[in-house]
Amino acid sequence: MRFEFFPLSRYNLRNAFRGRRLEKIRFKDSKGHKLVGEFYSPIKPSDKLPLVVYSHGLYSSMKSNKSAVFRDKLPAAGFGFFVFDAYGVGESEGKFKETTLTSRIDGLKSAIDTVSSRDDVLTNKVYLVGSSFGGLASLCVAAQNDKVKAMVLLAPAVNFCYKNFEPTEYPELDSTAFEDVRKYDPYKVAEKIKIPVLIIHGDKDEEVPFETSIELVKHIKNAKLVTIEGADHRFDNKKDFDLLVEKTVNFLITVSKKRKHYS
Repeated sequence: MRFEFFPLSRYNLRNAFRGRRLEKIRFKDSKGHKLVGEFYSPIKPSDKLPLVVYSHGLYSSMKSNKSAVFRDKLPAAGFGFFVFDAYGVGESEGKFKETTLTSRIDGLKSAIDTVSSRDDVLTNKVYLVGSSFGGLASLCVAAQNDKVKAMVLLAPAVNFCYKNFEPTEYPELDSTAFEDVRKYDPYKVAEKIKIPVLIIHGDKDEEVPFETSIELVKHIKNAKLVTIEGADHRFDNKKDFDLLVEKTVNFLITVSKKRKHYS
């Protein structure tokens, strides 16, 4: 464990946090693969912490721009924040070409089980934030994990499950990735979810059609869709990115203050 102090992020968010505690966590998925993550928390927490587990996109990692900001903002708001490298990514074990939706789901389940068992975490206040492919994995996990009490999906890549892939589109992945993803029906999965869900999507997304989130929100009982006009898939524009962060953090603060949590 170590303490880190750092300058404000390049996004210059209001009230950005200048210090937090970082702990490297190593754990295993159900197949025994070694995964690596980082747990961020306030330096001097006054009580047990609500937990946010972040799942990164297909080609991303725990060092992404989004997780870099959330690891500052969420501890500042009183949360524990856990982000990890999926199987085959970054510091975790495995080969990226072997990535599947099933392996991402498995890793996320193991991450939740590992971190929610900590003594400094509130087991009844576990929330997910998933970006793109990580959003798809988060959706699938939330539908079958009673520990998850709310969720934010950032341009969730549900189109992966309905798309006819050409081998040249994703040459880094084995064909098993495309066979595996077709086993899932996100819209059907979504109908099992009863917890509060916030979906954030840009209407100029060039990778995951905005229309997929319009459809997805219809299948979740307690969901809200926030449209960021003009935003692309990565929310590269600073104004779009800041709005995404603001909406995400405010939603998590709101649900964490509610006494009733859904299962």
